[in-house]
Amino acid sequence: MNYVDFLDVVDILGCLLDNLQSLIESLETFNLTRSAKQKEIVKNELLQLKKNIKKHLDLFLHNDANKYVHEYLIPPLSICIYILSKVGTNRINANSYKNVRQQLHQVQFYVQKYYDSILNNTH
Repeated sequence: MNYVDFLDVVDILGCLLDNLQSLIESLETFNLTRSAKQKEIVKNELLQLKKNIKKHLDLFLHNDANKYVHEYLIPPLSICIYILSKVGTNRINANSYKNVRQQLHQVQFYVQKYYDSILNNTH
């Protein structure tokens, strides 16, 4: 399963960045409105993001062994899983907003770092 190439890794990291940005925006909206409906949206987006990252990480750890996966995909996905594991869905509330936002921005920083790295790499 060595089919993942440069464009696939860029696409996966780009989609992950988009999903993180959407989650951060939803969290900001929740902070402004404090509505139960918005809280559920944030929880569902967070759960979906965690599930998606875990699925990709499991798939690539067990089945793929090329340069792009090992150097540019597995590290940010592992960091994402580790940091997002600290953010439980019960932590989505007004009291822990700053902490959750900080952790989401950490994840976004690491993904952006690897995304920029692969774009600047001569392939």
